[in-house]
Amino acid sequence: MDWYLNRESFSIPGDFDLLLETYKEEDTNANRAAIISALERLKESKLVDVQTFGDADTETEDIYVRHRNFQSFSQNVEISGRTAEAVAKVINVCLDELNKNEEGKEYSDPFNITEKDIQGLTFLIHHFISSNQEESEKPKTKPTSTVKLPKNLPELGDNFNN
Repeated sequence: MDWYLNRESFSIPGDFDLLLETYKEEDTNANRAAIISALERLKESKLVDVQTFGDADTETEDIYVRHRNFQSFSQNVEISGRTAEAVAKVINVCLDELNKNEEGKEYSDPFNITEKDIQGLTFLIHHFISSNQEESEKPKTKPTSTVKLPKNLPELGDNFNN
């Protein structure tokens, strides 16, 4: 989907090599199949349309044209109460940790997880990953390989996914 953020169309013969420049050494047929499969899924979701060019005398070419902006694509997701509680706890603990002195914080409600909560999780993940990268670029006194999160995050337990 990233391809279509800055482009209107994709064609296998014209854009395939550009898309996969970093994977040149890998199996081209497997990559081609994966890309076609992904494009077909985008077509089924009505995010792209396919236009075929050529005739019986020439080789045809399918061009996958972006039909609508990906920002307009929405999904409905169902989550369990346990997951909703965990999402809310992580967001709320991190809000407290990151904004200790800020009044009027909007806390996550475990009974009403919204897109804003998912955006908050995404922000937190980016924040902690970039913090960890900045930390790893500093001279090290001892090796670290984990993302540093606030110390008071709730324990999710072994049965979290059940």
